[in-house]
Amino acid sequence: MGRLYDMIGGKWFLVLGFAVFSTSMFLLTSAASFVSVVALALIMGCAYATLLPFWNALMARDIYLRAR
Repeated sequence: MGRLYDMIGGKWFLVLGFAVFSTSMFLLTSAASFVSVVALALIMGCAYATLLPFWNALMARDIYLRAR
């Protein structure tokens, strides 16, 4: 995900990650079976993986700017 983040850019990763995460969180409230809960949990994990590179880059930039 980090390499893909470098190629595409941070804004779209953030938008995609939050959109998928919020949609799967909403669908989790009406999940009827254990299999659907597990599938949604996997989707939420992948959405979280899209958010991590953006967050790490944001923190690294903030630390770099404060250290100057």
